[in-house]
Amino acid sequence: MQFLFRLMSGPILHGSWAGTVGWFIAVAALRSGKKSPRSRAMAALHGLYDVFASDILGLGLAGITFVIFMAYLGHGDDLEKNSHATVA
Repeated sequence: MQFLFRLMSGPILHGSWAGTVGWFIAVAALRSGKKSPRSRAMAALHGLYDVFASDILGLGLAGITFVIFMAYLGHGDDLEKNSHATVA
């Protein structure tokens, strides 16, 4: 059962981790002044998931990861809408 869960969730979770870290890299490139340690938090979530993947805590960490990714994805959509509104 654990193998099946990890096989199905692995690509989604790694995409979420990579997408969120990519978001932080893009924001850091746009804002040259202040650096954020949030990408380290995503690396920590990844490491904790690897340790606790066989436990219910792993499922919770996977859920938290996905919620964080969706929140930043929605925030990026809002920023894109606002940037188009100011240009037009």
